Amino acid sequence: MSPRARDIVDGFLADLRGRHDDGTIGAATLRQRVAFLEDLLAYVEHAHGHDGGTSTAAPAPALFDPPTCQAWLEAVAQGHRRRRATSSGNRHGSTATIRAAAASLRALAGWANVPLETTPHPRQPARPHLDANHLHHRCTNLFEGPRPHRVTSALWIRTHALVRVVIDTGARVGEIAAMTVHDLADHPPRARVTPRPPGTGTPEPPRTTPLDARTARALRAWTRERTRLTTALEGGPVHALWVTTVPHRAGGPLRPAGLPIGARALEGAWERLRAALTEARAGHPDPSPPPDLLTDWRPSPPN
Repeated sequence: MSPRARDIVDGFLADLRGRHDDGTIGAATLRQRVAFLEDLLAYVEHAHGHDGGTSTAAPAPALFDPPTCQAWLEAVAQGHRRRRATSSGNRHGSTATIRAAAASLRALAGWANVPLETTPHPRQPARPHLDANHLHHRCTNLFEGPRPHRVTSALWIRTHALVRVVIDTGARVGEIAAMTVHDLADHPPRARVTPRPPGTGTPEPPRTTPLDARTARALRAWTRERTRLTTALEGGPVHALWVTTVPHRAGGPLRPAGLPIGARALEGAWERLRAALTEARAGHPDPSPPPDLLTDWRPSPPN
């Protein structure tokens, strides 16, 4: 019997789970591949008029049918394959989501030794040009407004400073997450960021960016809050600029606040804060709602 599309996906995911157990790939990559390839399989089954049952399941070649693959990628780019609703009118898939979907498809094709005839790089619809001054104005309107009751003061202060740094530096969230307290300077205010181009794995020489006065004020407030959070910690000093604001569990014992926080957690914290803002302002339409993603605070070049 000819292999089914389900057999190919199941075989690949089983191989990935084995590699995860061996420590070859991380849990985040495994979760990402599972989510996208299960979605791809559902899309292929539907597109080819199959219900996924044993007798009527789509054949393996249907997984790599160029028009179907391209249509699925475009659906991801347009946000039609979302499992969670966004809290604003921006329904399109993020650039990171589009790249992850394309990478999952390429990985599956490579494992199955099937040439991929489509070019899996659908582009996200162009963002309107937003310069730093406009974004700083939006940031002021947001953080000078009332803080939602479900958001702690420390998270509010950290996010305000973080957004300002994103606007001024235009750096990726991962690059900003890697900053230490030694990357900030006064007189005049400036920040040092080490660019890490995606896909290269090699950091570029650090670059220093002047900071807006509003950013400098927000960072001073965060530095005071950060000192409060880290003072009570045992062990050596914490050099990371961005630290957790509440105790948390990371699959083990409860960890105290004041420990370094990574890019993924910073993005997640922004999404939760944004959801709290949306809930708090329900019934009061916002003509300029905050972006879905933290990275969308980066100034965009003219179209």
